Amino acid sequence: MNDTYNPLCIKFREGGNEGKLGIWVGYDCCDLLIDPISLGNSLCISHKWRTINVMEDSNIKIYSLIDNALRVCCWIVDSGIMMRRYKFPINEYVDAVKQVLGQLYQAIGSNYELAYESDPNLFEPLSLDDKIDIIYKQIRALGQTISLPHPLPLRSIKIDPFNFRVEGEYGHDTRFEIRIGNRNYVNYITNSANNFEYIRHQLENIIYENEAQIKINNNFINAVTLHLQKIHTRELDYTVMKVTLFPYELNQPIISGYCDSKQVIRALYQGLLGITRINLDKDMNAEIADWSSYRLNIYNKLKSPLVEHYINRLRIYKQDDYITRQYHIKDIITINIDADADLWHNDGCVSGVLFEDTFEIDNLSIRIDGFERWRDEFTDAVDWSTSTVEEGFDWGAWHKRGLELAQQLRQQLPNEYELWYSAPFEDNSGTLKDDILIIKQ
Repeated sequence: MNDTYNPLCIKFREGGNEGKLGIWVGYDCCDLLIDPISLGNSLCISHKWRTINVMEDSNIKIYSLIDNALRVCCWIVDSGIMMRRYKFPINEYVDAVKQVLGQLYQAIGSNYELAYESDPNLFEPLSLDDKIDIIYKQIRALGQTISLPHPLPLRSIKIDPFNFRVEGEYGHDTRFEIRIGNRNYVNYITNSANNFEYIRHQLENIIYENEAQIKINNNFINAVTLHLQKIHTRELDYTVMKVTLFPYELNQPIISGYCDSKQVIRALYQGLLGITRINLDKDMNAEIADWSSYRLNIYNKLKSPLVEHYINRLRIYKQDDYITRQYHIKDIITINIDADADLWHNDGCVSGVLFEDTFEIDNLSIRIDGFERWRDEFTDAVDWSTSTVEEGFDWGAWHKRGLELAQQLRQQLPNEYELWYSAPFEDNSGTLKDDILIIKQ
């Protein structure tokens, strides 16, 4: 069979027997209704065949591949037999896909009747805002340089910020958000369904190797898989990492981008450690008498001084140094200034009594000069009854000094104590977006 260089006829138009609007491909004498999410996802991965789902006809499949020559190869397979094969330049194909997705985006919420609204697997369970958001994410993803595969000069690639943030209530599944540039994905993580030791091994592995996979589960179902791939170059003074997010849900787009390697590992590592400190759900299959010890056990499965040294540009341990570098955390202490205390244990109890800049923590006596004066700057400015702080309070300078004092405390704490720094509840400035793990310098 000879290759055909005519473009695959992808159009947003009326089609099918009922003449409803959708993304259609003409095939012989019939119209094939195309799933818009799988159509966009087909461009996010190069050198691997992706399926473009044909709706309403399970016998016909469309497969696409981006090859090394920056061409899109498309096969139409009917009942297991290849019937059509196309090849054409990727820019032409990307423009066509962006155009039809944009037209669908404009049509959602209008008075038009869409061909997709009868399919429960694609749009029907979702609200109007969700429908618009999904298609808009897909359009934004295709607007990135990463919609084209290598080889590309790295100086022409846009480096996106990477964020992994968690939020939730104590004793519940924890909501997390992964954001790559202006594209985001939201789901929940359940502790009983995750192999945290494997996640730690993958984070450690990417330090020495070029690829790793992070899998996060929600109730024994894979919520998302992150594929991490290092790209080494002399063009930039830091290591670039290509991050590709594969969601479990069929109605969510693949998200991909190029990010700073250390920023990715730091965000994932500290975000996951933060979950085990305060938010992980109880094991659904066990009675847990000591909930704080259970969470501390999970924390130790994730804990990696090797990762901490890498993200803080300290000495990288040799791979055979495992025994000497790995130690067990027996307590997690958090600096969080409150009306009742300054330091808190992992179980939520007050940790350490402060008197004349000296903390008594368990059997330890640790002096941090200037801690009381720093604390009083905040406590003198706060109205505890309304949880408000005096206008003009310099949160930036206050947190900068607080982190310096936290590092002094970290230097004196034994290694089996972990130390975190957290903004007070009354801080609404957004200066400190997440809690910070204090690592001994």
